[in-house]
Amino acid sequence: MIEKIGDIWEYHDKGYWIVIPTNMTLNKYSFSVMGKGLAFEAKQRYASLPYEYGKHIFSINKNKVFPVARYRLFLFPTKDYVFSDSKIKIIENSIFSLVTLVNIYNIDCVYLPKVGCGSGKLFWEDVRPVLSSLLDDRFIIITGKKE
Repeated sequence: MIEKIGDIWEYHDKGYWIVIPTNMTLNKYSFSVMGKGLAFEAKQRYASLPYEYGKHIFSINKNKVFPVARYRLFLFPTKDYVFSDSKIKIIENSIFSLVTLVNIYNIDCVYLPKVGCGSGKLFWEDVRPVLSSLLDDRFIIITGKKE
């Protein structure tokens, strides 16, 4: 795992895959609730994401990372409910799923934010050791934006 400062969307715009932290909440229309942070930004860029991810959550694969190849995105669960805090165990499960998908897709480089540390209210000091023990140098964590 490598850590960098930057804007994750700049890497995405250069053609790299990025991770979008999400919850697993569906609204009354069975669309994914993507109301904050990178999830909200992704929804603004790609209006079909809440519908597509909602179908994924509703399926038997609800606790797994959802790849959206045409947008080079991995939708990455960090918590069950939109208003709950992220859970380390869900992040661990998502990491295992992400690594499997990166291997299947033969992807050389993926950029991640500090998953679970924004709206998920976890502390980077608690999440970082989990990620560093499970991720190799194909995974680059964006720890903040340049000033």
